[in-house]
Amino acid sequence: MPGPPREMKPMFENHVQARLEKLAGEVRFATRVLARRGSWVSQQLMKRSRRFIRSTKTTQTTILFNSSEIEIHLRAHGRTEADAETLLDDLALKIEEVLGNSAFSFRGETMEEVVGRRLAMTGFTLAVAESCTGGLIAQRLTSVPGSSKYFMEGMRHLFK
Repeated sequence: MPGPPREMKPMFENHVQARLEKLAGEVRFATRVLARRGSWVSQQLMKRSRRFIRSTKTTQTTILFNSSEIEIHLRAHGRTEADAETLLDDLALKIEEVLGNSAFSFRGETMEEVVGRRLAMTGFTLAVAESCTGGLIAQRLTSVPGSSKYFMEGMRHLFK
């Protein structure tokens, strides 16, 4: 799931973040998004992960389904950001064990970012031939900065 536009990040960091931290006082928050691809519905995920996916005094969990992925949003708070991150590390590890190999992202990356990183790491390249998707796969892959290093070309075939 795409995040806010890139131009908003510097505005947030330079003008908003310090004000929010001042309002929060002694509390610091950390967030993490795990993503899973496939046909497993979020209700089944909840059943298998029920003992881990609970809102507590220090953690909150939300499961969302977009058009192609299940996202598990984790949020924790503590006295420091490191405390909150430690809570998330523990919770995320337990959920990752339930998800197994079906999870592709543990830090909020999109599928196309993960695929691109793997291609870049291994030195492999990719070309696609699409018909039913109308170029959607190529569009998603090339939306990642640096994709020209591994994406060679795309072809859309139209049937008559």
